[in-house]
Amino acid sequence: MSWEYANPGNYGSNILHPKTKETVYRNEDGTRAIETSFAYEYHSSARRMKRITTTLPAIPTSQYGSGVAATTKVYQDEYGNVTWSMDERGYITRAGGIGRYGTRRGLQLRRTVTVRQEIHCHLIGYNIVRAAMIASALKFQRCPNRLSFTGSLQAIEEFAASLRRRSGRYREQWECVLRTIAELTVGDRPNRKEPRQIKSRPKPYKLLQSARTSIKTREATMS
Repeated sequence: MSWEYANPGNYGSNILHPKTKETVYRNEDGTRAIETSFAYEYHSSARRMKRITTTLPAIPTSQYGSGVAATTKVYQDEYGNVTWSMDERGYITRAGGIGRYGTRRGLQLRRTVTVRQEIHCHLIGYNIVRAAMIASALKFQRCPNRLSFTGSLQAIEEFAASLRRRSGRYREQWECVLRTIAELTVGDRPNRKEPRQIKSRPKPYKLLQSARTSIKTREATMS
């Protein structure tokens, strides 16, 4: 395994030389390399990483892959906290709840109009999931209260991924979604009540964004 780093740059008290490439060799003689590359964008004020783009190795068609390298993206605020990320399939995950350093991680927008729009989007998504649960309950003679909301949300997310891939079999896939929702039932939970509290305590540490070995190597070169 080998690594490549960007040229160090001094920005006040910060010394930045992030990893740009990670190479893993399949054979012990250093042949058949698998490369993963990294690209960065920085905040103009604090010179901290704003976006980290990771280009994953391409899986060849001979191994039932697409032959195209997939990318993932991670966005951070000026304090190094992850605000949202996008995986190789295009799924976007926003940071929710109470973030590290006591930072509030609920709605991401600040203006009154945009906050209302974001709330409306959440309500639309919630109603779409509930409507799919009602459609599945009517079609397969299930009680709507016994269907899993989390399972229904995951099934709809998979259906949305198939829409992005443009498979063309939308009606058959939607029928499969309704059948899957009907099978994802929950038990009888009378008087169920969950406390609105956070279990984990916020810690003043950044998220681990790369392998521990690479971080140890980088810190060793800095000392």
